Amino acid sequence: MAGSEGRRRVAGWVVNGAMRAAIIGFVIEAATARADDPRFAGKGIPIRNLVFGGGALTLAFPLLHRSRRPWDRYPVWADALFLSILALDMAGNSLNLYERGWRFDLIPHTYGPAAGVATLRVVGVDLVPGALLVNAGHLLLEIQEALGDALFGTHNVHGWWDTISDLGAGLVGSIGIPLLVRRTRRRLAQRHRSYSVA
Repeated sequence: MAGSEGRRRVAGWVVNGAMRAAIIGFVIEAATARADDPRFAGKGIPIRNLVFGGGALTLAFPLLHRSRRPWDRYPVWADALFLSILALDMAGNSLNLYERGWRFDLIPHTYGPAAGVATLRVVGVDLVPGALLVNAGHLLLEIQEALGDALFGTHNVHGWWDTISDLGAGLVGSIGIPLLVRRTRRRLAQRHRSYSVA
């Protein structure tokens, strides 16, 4: 058992390191890309990547652990889960998935809030407050994109329906997926108990 736990932690550090390396790579790529690169042109991606990927957000778990020590052991998998939210968004831009004509953006807009709620659970925030926090943050990001388009001439929002579908995907991710996971766990636990009794 101890050996499998050790392997799980090693794997967690490998995944965590890979996420951090990918984020740094995406930040550097966007910052050094040509101004007319269609993946980044007119979206403010270099600044956005630098703010979200090169700053305090990627250090949230290390700083919290160092300052407050809320966990006996560093939650490497929870940190990797949090980092994956940033990495997925940045990968979508670097691989030009947002502009390929299908609604790739619904994937990060669903996954990000779901992973955000799961990450907050590790910090001790319950499902309902976590979903409220995540959706408030998601709404602020959508407002930031709309204001950026209006004030700075970027083109991140493709119409009111784009914002509504993004926020709807966030609701599904932050509320629907955690409830589905909780229900599945309860059913599995009940099945396990019934097998144990039998």
